[in-house]
Amino acid sequence: MALTAVLCSAMTAAVLTACSDDNNLVISSADVNKGIVINLGSNVIKPYLQFGASLADVEAYMQENYADWTYTKDDQREGPTFTTQYRKENNVMVFFFYNTTVGSLRSAEYGFENSEISFSAIKAELERNGFIYQGKLNFEFPGAADVYQMFLSADNSIEVQFARWEEDNRWGIGFQLLDEDDMNYLEPVN
Repeated sequence: MALTAVLCSAMTAAVLTACSDDNNLVISSADVNKGIVINLGSNVIKPYLQFGASLADVEAYMQENYADWTYTKDDQREGPTFTTQYRKENNVMVFFFYNTTVGSLRSAEYGFENSEISFSAIKAELERNGFIYQGKLNFEFPGAADVYQMFLSADNSIEVQFARWEEDNRWGIGFQLLDEDDMNYLEPVN
């Protein structure tokens, strides 16, 4: 449960820094996820990138790709956004939605606790899947991770953030539409 709290507070603040009220952000391509598999040995992420999708769409994705994960029923439906979470052992997936009638997916986060992973392994897998390393993000807020790294899709539409908390070997990777405000925190790679 510590990982859930960490992801819901620290990574959420990073991935959703702008927290705009624009709930019409949608990537319309049905093939947006096709072929993207982040293979990190025992941790395999097939990110759900159909931003604007409904809660039912995400549930179908989970059933197809992660049927052995447990839905935690922690939905929060008050305010402009809500989350839904799935867990398996020390791992968690958190999906953030705009609070509309059917929901509207705004980001997907995948978190792992007590799991060794090197940045070079994450970087290699993201680059193999067409994401381009941008540099470090310098967020300053309570509970921030020890380090954030930013990647963008080749067309600059999808932002990926890798976060690591040294304590308990926790790390997470989040996917969202590009948030231009995050560029204000970016220390670009040379």
